Amino acid sequence: MNKIIFLCGVTGALATIVACAPRRDRLCTGNYLKSCEPAIYFAFDSSSIGEQDASNFDWVAEKLKRYEDRTVFVRGHSDLVGNARYNQILSERRAKVVAEELIKRGIEPKKITIRGMGMSAPITMEKSEQHLNRRVDITFGHRPSALQEFFSKYF
Repeated sequence: MNKIIFLCGVTGALATIVACAPRRDRLCTGNYLKSCEPAIYFAFDSSSIGEQDASNFDWVAEKLKRYEDRTVFVRGHSDLVGNARYNQILSERRAKVVAEELIKRGIEPKKITIRGMGMSAPITMEKSEQHLNRRVDITFGHRPSALQEFFSKYF
């Protein structure tokens, strides 16, 4: 069964996101500016998205359409069970599936950056909570201005 939760992090050029999963809620409190981003959770050894997630993807697509300068980073993850190579491929498949859902909702592919993280960024190491590691994080960023692109290219 797929679920969505929101991840919170300190806002910046590219926010570092920390999960608001059990035992991490305390990291999402305080006097920081926060940016809440969705994460889609997957069943074991699966890259299938259920129809119940449609409203979640609609929310992300609406946000991307409303703010023209926004981009989205889609990062797939796997749990810590099994072969690292297989989990890398599975995490890439999960990220691609989520990106395809956003494209179906009218988001330009050039606004989406996907990456499979494999087993490299777990939320938890505990065996009983491995379901939290089977996820795709969706993080919003900003498209650089023409001036920023010029300076990054030539300086």
